[in-house]
Amino acid sequence: MTETVDLSALSAQHSGTPGLVGHLARPEGAGPRPGVVVVFEAMGADAVNLRLNERMAAAGYLALMPDLYTGRKAIRCMVPTMRQLARGHGPAFADIEAARQWLLGEPSCTGKVGVIGFCMGGGFALVLAGQGRFDAAAANYGQLPAELDQAMEGACPVVASYGGGG
Repeated sequence: MTETVDLSALSAQHSGTPGLVGHLARPEGAGPRPGVVVVFEAMGADAVNLRLNERMAAAGYLALMPDLYTGRKAIRCMVPTMRQLARGHGPAFADIEAARQWLLGEPSCTGKVGVIGFCMGGGFALVLAGQGRFDAAAANYGQLPAELDQAMEGACPVVASYGGGG
C-alpha cells in the first residue's frame, strides 16, 4: 500500500517544486530498513510506476517516489525535466534530494539510501551516483551521461541494466 507524503518543505529548501509530494511504500515487518528513492519513467507517477515503487517495498526497502510532476501533466513536464537531466541540475534534482532527506529523517530508515530509476529515471540515477550522496544506484535502461567517465568518477556502487538488440 502506498501513502502520500508531503515533501514540500524539504523541496523548498533546495529550490525544488512547490507543493512536492512523494509516494511512500513501506515493507512489511519490523524495521529499520534501507531507503530507496525511486525515480519514475518519463510518463510520471502513473499506475505502472507506482507498482514499481511497491515492488521495491516488497523487496524490503522503504521506497519513496517523489512526484517530479506534482500538480502538472506529464506531457508538459517531460521536455523540461529531460533538459534538467542533461544539465545535471534543476528542480528535479532538488526534488530527488528532498526525498533522500525525508528518508534520512525517517526513524524506520537505517540511514542508508539508494536511488533507482527507470528510463528517464535511470538517467537521473546514473548522474546522481557520481554526486556522492547516495549509497548505491541502479539504472534501468537510462540515458548515459554525456561524459560518462567523468560522471562516474568516485560514484557509489552502480548496477545498470540494459537490453540488447540483435
